[in-house]
Amino acid sequence: MVLQDILILVLLVAALAIGWWLGQREGKQKVDEASAKPAYFAGINYLLNEEKDEAIDSLISVLEKNSDSVDTHLVLAHMLRRRGEVERAIQIHQNLLLAPDLTVLNKQRINFELAQDYISVGLYDRAESLLLREIENDTGDQKSSFEYLLEIYQDTREWERAIEVSERLISREGVFWRNFWPRPKYLEEKLKHAVSHFYCELALEKFTAGEVRAAKKYLKRALNIDNQSVRANMQLAQLYMSAADYRMAIKCLKLTRWQDPELFPEMLPLLTKCYLQLGDGQGLFDYLKAVMAEIPSSPLVILLGGMITTNEGNDAAIQFIIGELNKRPSLRELDFLLDLIANGSDESIKTIQQVVKGLLHGQHNYRCDNCGFSGTNLHWHCPSCKQWGTIKPNIQLDPMVLSNSATSPHSP
Repeated sequence: MVLQDILILVLLVAALAIGWWLGQREGKQKVDEASAKPAYFAGINYLLNEEKDEAIDSLISVLEKNSDSVDTHLVLAHMLRRRGEVERAIQIHQNLLLAPDLTVLNKQRINFELAQDYISVGLYDRAESLLLREIENDTGDQKSSFEYLLEIYQDTREWERAIEVSERLISREGVFWRNFWPRPKYLEEKLKHAVSHFYCELALEKFTAGEVRAAKKYLKRALNIDNQSVRANMQLAQLYMSAADYRMAIKCLKLTRWQDPELFPEMLPLLTKCYLQLGDGQGLFDYLKAVMAEIPSSPLVILLGGMITTNEGNDAAIQFIIGELNKRPSLRELDFLLDLIANGSDESIKTIQQVVKGLLHGQHNYRCDNCGFSGTNLHWHCPSCKQWGTIKPNIQLDPMVLSNSATSPHSP
């Protein structure tokens, strides 16, 4: 309903703009007011009754009789694209480009919108050609052209081209950054973070194709660009594991503890496999206990609880879990505890267990810090806002206590 309200509001603004524009034209040109103004007021009436499709059609009929307003055409073409009538939006934009005496700025705006039309229906080659031509013209602020190109190359998984565009975007100076906020330094860091993921995507393709050496080269480039890339170290660890070099894999996985403590629990299955392959279960237990003192998390507590159950028995594991629950609440840890004590217990414990499992069922394990998208799987690229590396474990479900020492990449 929020999007519908926004759409209605935008259309109302467009309608008011048309009304103002019609008033400004009076006395300057001959306007068929007998047909234009009734259509305009009909559009307002449709808006008031939330009949959005009829409102758009009515307002377009006004434009067909009064075709000089670039801004109003752009607004309505944008609305048409939003409701899926991309062909009509393309026609409006193409007709605008044929208008005489277009300013450079207006031509650029129209081309940007036309590129978005093409992208929305998957005509990436047309959009790419249009945007490359804008860049070659080198007029004004070209940031939007680069960003649209970057969107195309990400959608089509052309990672090398995406890297090339990003590096050009990072290196541009002067007029390119004029009147832009946040400041370029922030943008550079954001783009470098994205480029690191592009190299990780290339590495994944090479690894899948059996080209391990090329994959490793791309991952090292990813870390050179962004030394905080958890993903690059995780993929490097998987490369070493495929070659049975478990010690190097462990080294890579341990680095993620300092890169991003929130994502470190995602490394636990790989770490466990590496230590067990080396026959060093005690080494794993000692390391995890040390990590618990600094960055406790529910997955870590549950893993340690399982190891304590195997080595010391249920009672010791129960006492450990209770101690951790007293430090911070966690449904997952409570669920694990109830599993430990449920056998042979009375019906009240089993009822509590069912309630906790019901609360956990359907919970989203991950959440995007940028847009709030949530899901059950970890995505490196948010499906909603298209940002890289913004999805993290849902800390509302698994609270985590981060000590100051856990943020230092130089900690032992």
